[in-house]
Amino acid sequence: MEAQDNVILMRLGEESAKRMLSEIAADTKNVKFTTHARERMKERQITSAQILRCLRHGRITEGPAREASGNWKLNVEVISAGQVLVVTVVLDNRGSGNYALIITAFYGG
Repeated sequence: MEAQDNVILMRLGEESAKRMLSEIAADTKNVKFTTHARERMKERQITSAQILRCLRHGRITEGPAREASGNWKLNVEVISAGQVLVVTVVLDNRGSGNYALIITAFYGG
């Protein structure tokens, strides 16, 4: 991977963030879940498949915003099972490449 492909070094707008998110989510090994996200998914009966669909096909509703650590945080939503599914995700890069870290997921308004 070349330096210009590192999500940390990019200046992401909504369009470029969506493109990067779709590329990252195309391979499930690039999508990681926090313990908090797993707990909320279980509590709210949200599946990994629903999360992946949201990352690949959803629309960004908040962000991308650069955090102090340099990664990018955003909210993505999609209609899933007749409800609005919202996923909070961080785009980051650590040695082996870019990845998406799922922070939480919930059904929104």
